[in-house]
Amino acid sequence: MHATGPKPWPEGRERLWIAGLLLFFALLAAYFSVAVPAFETPDEFQHLAFVQHVVTWYDLPRSEPNTPGLWQQQGTQAPLYYIAGAILTGWIDLSDFPVLADRINPYAHLGQETATENRNYFLAHGDDGWPWSGSFLALHILRLWSILLCCTTLWATYRFVRLFLNPAVALSTSAALAFVPQFVFIGAAASNDNLIAAAASVLIWRLAEWMRFGDDPHRPQDRPLAVRQGWWLGAWLGIALGAKLSGLGLTAVVLLALAWIAWRRGDGRFVIDAGWRMAVPVAMVSGWWYVRNLAMYGDPLAWNIWEANIDLRREALTVAGLARELPAMFRSFWGVFGGLTLPYPEAVYTVLGILTLIAAAGFLLWVGQRARRLEPEQYLFHNVRFMQGMLAFTWLGILLAAWMRFMLVAPAAQGRYLFPALPALALAYGLAICLWPTGIRNVVAAIPAGLFLLCAVTPTWIIEPAFVPPEPLRYADADWEVRRDWTGPADDHPSMRLSAIDLPSAVTPGQPVRVHLQLAAVARPQSDWALFLHLRDRDGNIVAQFDSFPGGGLWPTTQWPIGEERQERITVSVPAHVEPGAELAWVFGLYHPGHWTRTHWVDPDHTGPINRDATPNELFLGTSRVVQPVAAEG
Repeated sequence: MHATGPKPWPEGRERLWIAGLLLFFALLAAYFSVAVPAFETPDEFQHLAFVQHVVTWYDLPRSEPNTPGLWQQQGTQAPLYYIAGAILTGWIDLSDFPVLADRINPYAHLGQETATENRNYFLAHGDDGWPWSGSFLALHILRLWSILLCCTTLWATYRFVRLFLNPAVALSTSAALAFVPQFVFIGAAASNDNLIAAAASVLIWRLAEWMRFGDDPHRPQDRPLAVRQGWWLGAWLGIALGAKLSGLGLTAVVLLALAWIAWRRGDGRFVIDAGWRMAVPVAMVSGWWYVRNLAMYGDPLAWNIWEANIDLRREALTVAGLARELPAMFRSFWGVFGGLTLPYPEAVYTVLGILTLIAAAGFLLWVGQRARRLEPEQYLFHNVRFMQGMLAFTWLGILLAAWMRFMLVAPAAQGRYLFPALPALALAYGLAICLWPTGIRNVVAAIPAGLFLLCAVTPTWIIEPAFVPPEPLRYADADWEVRRDWTGPADDHPSMRLSAIDLPSAVTPGQPVRVHLQLAAVARPQSDWALFLHLRDRDGNIVAQFDSFPGGGLWPTTQWPIGEERQERITVSVPAHVEPGAELAWVFGLYHPGHWTRTHWVDPDHTGPINRDATPNELFLGTSRVVQPVAAEG
């Protein structure tokens, strides 16, 4: 690492460049924070629920198996991000937050990149726009808080890489990781991932600086300063331990650095003198939370309660199964947005994959070159630069091991879990750059600019279009059947009208079929009604069904303009086991998914309920005959 050591820039230039990088990142992340709809980032609603509980009750949530709390599994998370969030938002009236739970989309296809509808977690009512108020104002304050934490992460990453590489390379590597689209997306979200990334990055940087006290063991005058550094290092470790459970791995990294300095100085007493100064702030900042967990749950990590509130892996993870999930890990590191439902086109991942392979190959080549010239007495344990780098890569290895442990319990192939190891990733990338010829290195300098442009277009290209309701279309086909059916919360106050339908005369086993419905609001609906469409056999058994909020989750009925007709295009898959020749009935209705209350249907003159081979709270639409699949021509 000596050949790539720091070289000075003109005075003031280095600070100007890193300040510019942080400014560009902050502006880009602020753009994301405004462009991404409310609660359309992973677990954002649950994170705000935790904060709202702290603001309301001045206490942390008490979780239980299958907790009814709106924070769900996040109630067992380490609390520092939420306590800080409560301090920042405590002056805001959050009494509207529990009501927002009714707008969670229970049909959302979270984590399904192939989904074409119900990709939204939350039903937008138009009340989350500027000027923000209530819970939406609190959400955007938390998003800005996250952006500040990410700027801290990037600053610490740059300072760490700067210990090894010249300013130009350190800036280029930091910028490349700053503009990873997923890092910007998560950095603009209300998420405790941003606090653990900031705390871990600062701690790795400060530990690397601290290890310089072991570089020259013959300077006893450095010892008091090194010992006093334990207070600050303990504070940052306490923040990491209070940010997320993955921060526990940093304890091993800190102990490694402590033991190495004591060994290099030949001063065993140093472990005690610096160690207790670390332990005190750790206990004050976050140790109390682990004691609370032990007393409340019988587990200092509350891992037992966390597992009782998540969807556990149903089958044991195999090597083949892990290999199948690694592409999702790669994609979600670079960018899968929303609730992991909005990917880039495959061509983007191909280019990013090529860049990743080139960087990885360059780093492995650097390692190979250094290994051939390795002098164990010089490098193994004795060389401070070598040990500083090993510190960061040890933390990366611990994170990967923790991710594997997590994967054994639940599907968790999410690349954002590696963001706390940003200093190690940046160093690996920077070392790879140093091997390339000057001409190629100049081309590589354009990578951060390309990633910045990719980030800049992502909101308008990928994210925003996914949350725009489809256009309201009227039926135009003469084959559509005109209907005059009314429904609402009560028979004498109808709010919705079914005006036309288009049903297939025949369906084929094992094939999808499209059904069209024409709906309109005749009065302001009191609830966001979900719709159901059943395909039933002659005994009334449901053969196939479809449930969703209208418009693929993007048309909440309370937001419908009165009188405007909207077309629902519903795809239902007919099971392959259905016998040809059977006649199946289509039954339609509206209901509230929170308490499963259905609306009643009445005739257009409001004289009484409709009951055409269905109960009053559902509507018979017609029948389709099952036909034999057509054999493919050979």
